[in-house]
Amino acid sequence: MPDTPDNQREFPQPSSQKKGVDFPEARMVALSCAATGAIIDALIAPAKGKATGELSQMRTLARSLTQGDVLVGDAIYETYWTFVMLQNIGCDGVFEINGSRSRPEKRRAYLTLNRPIRPEWMDAETYESCPRQISVRQVISRRRGYQDTFFITSFTDQRLVSAKGIVALYLRRWNVETDFRSLKCALDAGILSCLSAEMIRKELWVHLLAYNLTRLLMSEAATLTHREPRSISFRHTVQLWSAWSQCGQQLDIQGWNYLLHAVAGPRVANRPGRREPRAIKRRPKSRKLLDIQRSAARTCCHMYEQ
Repeated sequence: MPDTPDNQREFPQPSSQKKGVDFPEARMVALSCAATGAIIDALIAPAKGKATGELSQMRTLARSLTQGDVLVGDAIYETYWTFVMLQNIGCDGVFEINGSRSRPEKRRAYLTLNRPIRPEWMDAETYESCPRQISVRQVISRRRGYQDTFFITSFTDQRLVSAKGIVALYLRRWNVETDFRSLKCALDAGILSCLSAEMIRKELWVHLLAYNLTRLLMSEAATLTHREPRSISFRHTVQLWSAWSQCGQQLDIQGWNYLLHAVAGPRVANRPGRREPRAIKRRPKSRKLLDIQRSAARTCCHMYEQ
């Protein structure tokens, strides 16, 4: 977001960045629907500071979980407190085990999570009401040519949910990455433009509104054409709706059905368990980085004009 005093106060830049030469950043943590990709709930907070991490935000987002839901997350969420939270709500969870914890328990089908010391954010009465131990199940995914992957889940009954079912459920977690990519790239929410913290929050909520409306259009197209919403391209839907809106045509029943069939036309390839390197293929322009404040750089432009 723009480097203004108000944005810096509300969303300070990371401490690793030099003051005056970078930008304030916000962290958004969200619950995404596995079936449709819609954002169920989201929180916007600074990228650093107390109670701004993903685990802290997840404890707040638990307000949107209902009994019978299944929460799927990566290795950061596989803690004792997460399973206690899900147990109190009546939900189940599937998470990848942190690599440093998987080796000692490699051959065990069930694990026991002991209650750790009381964290600062929990009062003593709530802490004493938590069980001293929680039994969870460990599932191992073995693929030839790949490292073994370890998962931890509250589905302890193997007859109810098989190991293959647990692995298949976790592989759908990759859709979260593409959901945020669609929000940041297809809807241009990655770089914000407002100059105040209040307007920054409004800008992000408007982006989320546009995102969910696009997902609603995709869901209606999937229902009409008997397809899964995940098999429809998000970017294609955004481009098609933008072109349709610019034409100014009325959406009667015939035009609406035609639009929905056009939205459901291209089919997105199936990508379970897809892993991509976090690297940029496109080469940047050969420009020097601005390593001092812009006001000072104006007096020595020759440094950047070589």
